[in-house]
Amino acid sequence: MGLARWPLIAGGLGLVAALVGCTSEGRTACPAPRAVADPGSLVQSLRLERVGTTTAADDRAELSTATIVSSRSVGDLLPLMRARLSRGGYESLGEDDEGFEAEIYVARGDDVYGVVRLREDQSCEGRTTIQLSVATKESPTATPTAS
Repeated sequence: MGLARWPLIAGGLGLVAALVGCTSEGRTACPAPRAVADPGSLVQSLRLERVGTTTAADDRAELSTATIVSSRSVGDLLPLMRARLSRGGYESLGEDDEGFEAEIYVARGDDVYGVVRLREDQSCEGRTTIQLSVATKESPTATPTAS
């Protein structure tokens, strides 16, 4: 092999070493999430503005949804979400906590049902996505089911 190729090989090995040094168990730090202009009524009614960045929100007559990206773990968020839901008038119907992800199934009265899903992002270290969906009984997607 000629000496002319050594700088190219050394540069390639340096790039590989730099990339490996930036990861932790295959996960990387990701860019900051982009907030939506209007976090929606669901986020506001549950006072979730400080939990994380609302990246999506949709309010319709029969269905309200929101996605929040947080720097907290599922373990830290689960009791916080339980408390916020309870203060918002929601009754817990059940939950499933697997550590890295969790679901809380809720109802308010006889006509409002919802689910909150928390999932640690396996590709972005230190990031958890919270997905909220609340529907009225008339909505075809209203009744949450445990998966």
